[in-house]
This record gives sequence, C-alpha cells and structure tokens, in this order.
Amino acid sequence: EICAYLCAAERLNLPYTPLATVRQVRNKVRFREACGQAGVPTPRFANVHTEDELLRVLEKDWSYPLILKPARGAGSYYCRKVEAKDELLEVFAAFDGQLRSEGKTPEEDVRGGWILEEWFSGWEVDVDGWAKDGQVEWMLVSDNKPLQSHACCEMGGVYPSQLPEHLQELLRELTRQVVRASPGLHSVFHFEALVNLETQEVMPVELNLRLGGAECPCCVEAVSGVFLPLMAARLAIPSVLDQSPVQALEAPQVQVAASTNEYAQHKGVVEACEGSEELYSDPSFLGAAFFATKGSSYEPLRGAMSCLAWLAAGGRDANEAEQNLQRCLSFCSLK
Repeated sequence: EICAYLCAAERLNLPYTPLATVRQVRNKVRFREACGQAGVPTPRFANVHTEDELLRVLEKDWSYPLILKPARGAGSYYCRKVEAKDELLEVFAAFDGQLRSEGKTPEEDVRGGWILEEWFSGWEVDVDGWAKDGQVEWMLVSDNKPLQSHACCEMGGVYPSQLPEHLQELLRELTRQVVRASPGLHSVFHFEALVNLETQEVMPVELNLRLGGAECPCCVEAVSGVFLPLMAARLAIPSVLDQSPVQALEAPQVQVAASTNEYAQHKGVVEACEGSEELYSDPSFLGAAFFATKGSSYEPLRGAMSCLAWLAAGGRDANEAEQNLQRCLSFCSLK
C-alpha cells in the first residue's frame, strides 16, 4: 500500500498498481466482492468481527466444512478448516483472542476481522507471473501438494503443473478474469486457485501482488528460465522494461521441479535445522532455506510461521523430481 501511494501520478508518477486496487486485493472480503461483481466464481462468504456477529451469520444454514481466516494478511496464519458449528465457535474464540492480544499483527489488519467461507473441494494450484497495465503477460501454473491438517499449512508443490492441459487453460483463464477484476494491476503476482477435477469448476482463493514465497522463484526459474525478481524490477523501472523484451533469461535447468515445506508435529525446542555438504553437492538440488535456529522454541500449526525449511529438487519428470527431492531431504537434519 505504501508503494502504491508513493507511485501515484501526483507523487513519484511511477508505474504500479493503483492504491484502490491494492487495498481491494489485500482485503479478502473486498476481493471476493470484486470477483462476484465481475462474474468470477465466488464461494459463499461472510465478514465477521465479533462472536455476536458470527452467531448472527450462523443463524442461516451453511454447508460444512467451512474455512475461517483473517480478512487481511497472508501466510495461512490463523487459518482453520472446521467441520461443525461447535468447532467453529471454539476456534473463533481462540484465534480472535490471540490475534487481538499478540501485538504482532498491524492494527488495520486486526480491524479487518475475519472471513468465513464455505469450503470448495478441489485440487490447489498456484499461478505465478506478472501483469502489465491490467493485462496478464506471462504465467506458469504449478500444483500444490495436499495441505497439512486443518491448519492449512502448505507442503510444497510440483512445477509446472501436471494437470491435463485443458484444466490448466481453465486456470489460466480464471487468472485473466481475476486480473481484469483488479483494475490497473501492474505487478508480479502469486495467485492461488482450486479446480475440481470431476466437475472442472474453478475457484479463486487469493491474489497476492508479490513474488510467491519460499521455493516459488527458485522453482519457476528452474523449469522456465524466467527469474521473477528481475521481472518485478523491470515492471517498476519503465526504461528497463521498454528496452528488455520479456523472455526467458536462460534455458530451463530441469523439466520438472518438486518442493517440500517441512514442519514438526509438536511443540518443543529446535535441536537441528540444516543441510549437509551432500545436499548442496547433489546434482538434482535446486535450492533450500532453513528458517529455524538451534535452541529456538517451536510451535506447530501456525501456517508459514511454523515452516522449518523448504527444499527443492529437479528431474526429467515429476516422479524423478520427487525421488530426487526425497534423497535431498535425507541429507538434511531437522529435529
């Protein structure tokens, strides 16, 4: 939001997504409203701020499971899938109290409250790319591995997507629709969506006006030759963008990249979180980051905040990439 404010025509007059669009995208309630107005598929949802509001919302019939998450913010922090009303009320009371008292979340995000949505069952994908002046210029669809537990912790993925081409095209068209519903979008983006493999229905989850986190830039570059951080710079600096046509920087390193996000299952103290020399010398190794430090406390089921490390490896196909990933993971000490 600060960047959009400074780049406005009356200030620095630099290319960027308009402030109104940034605010729309960062607020999940406004994002859902904008998608609905543009004819983009939208689940049933409600914005709640208090337990009394939640009880009033629940007076109507809802189809469980539901998902509760902060209306603002990212990283699957304070997200929870619930199967029944009693569980929802218990989770809301705990999460709302924690969010308001922890002092880590910006006050404006706290005031945004919560979004409650009916669960859409489908295969989760990411779409990474960029848009210039409101039009998608390039994108890559990748598959997400199944989420960990009801806390919606992301577990890694496969780049590029292994879904049939017609399903990938449905997801690319959904991306174009969401970008068109976000006026003037001028940024790299990380778009999360779902596709039901039986009905072929698609559903947006959220649109992030930034690089994908963790392994995303590494894996995108490995399979496409496109380095998203450089494209973000080109979008921000008109002279560089105009003189440098959009193209891959180099030939792809691998046909397929597989990644994992690693978590522990219980609270405790981190004893080790590192990779060995064998990891970094493995020919299939693409990249890794180890977040936890020895001696630090650990708490599970807090979305991206609980991720100990990410790791990525490549191969000639998805099976080989996953096998290589598991071998690379064996060269890590995580406990």
